[in-house]
Amino acid sequence: MKSFFNLFKKDKTKKLEFVSNIINASTPRFDFYFLISLATAIVALGLVANNLILVIAGMIIAPLLSSILAISLGITCGSWRLIWRSVKIFIYSIAIAFATSILIGLIFPLTNPEWGVLATMEVSYLSFTIAIIAGLTAAYTWRQPNIKDALPGIAIAVTLVPPLSALGLLLAAEEWTILNEVFQFFGINVMGIILAGLLIFFIPNLASTAKAKKIAEKEVENEVKENNNNN
Repeated sequence: MKSFFNLFKKDKTKKLEFVSNIINASTPRFDFYFLISLATAIVALGLVANNLILVIAGMIIAPLLSSILAISLGITCGSWRLIWRSVKIFIYSIAIAFATSILIGLIFPLTNPEWGVLATMEVSYLSFTIAIIAGLTAAYTWRQPNIKDALPGIAIAVTLVPPLSALGLLLAAEEWTILNEVFQFFGINVMGIILAGLLIFFIPNLASTAKAKKIAEKEVENEVKENNNNN
């Protein structure tokens, strides 16, 4: 039992490094949004063709998870600046993914929305539990740099891009009945990941580390300056 609790003990240097890593991973550069667009296109095509391999491939390359974890980090540190910044990035990411999937849906119409992978997107206590467990795994992996090689596998477990892609396809196909169910499915996955992030990030007492908040806001400030210089 003692070994278990030792897993969550980090010195301040490691904590601050972890804060920087989360923020940098969700920095809204061109590559970030471009990967989201490509990932959505791959997953959308996989849903249309009912090709699970394509769906998994798209889930691996999508960087959407880091922006959600950054929201959890902002809440834990008490940094409204980080929260607002991360929410904006997440909204922009959703808009890009949504537009991409609609375009794919117009070119390659969804013929049967009630079969294959789409049929698994059901709102239930089970799906919410899975989202929390996947979020716990993802957040813990970010806290442990030595096991970051596991992130691709975690990206598959965290169901974010498939429902986003499905929403655009369903809208393009005017399938209103299923649209609401898939939207709720996406929502519970996002909430599950945020909740899991709060649990994992709160354990090492990041909330009581005033310097963590300062580092977080400094990273955001540097990010804004870099974006202004590029513009």
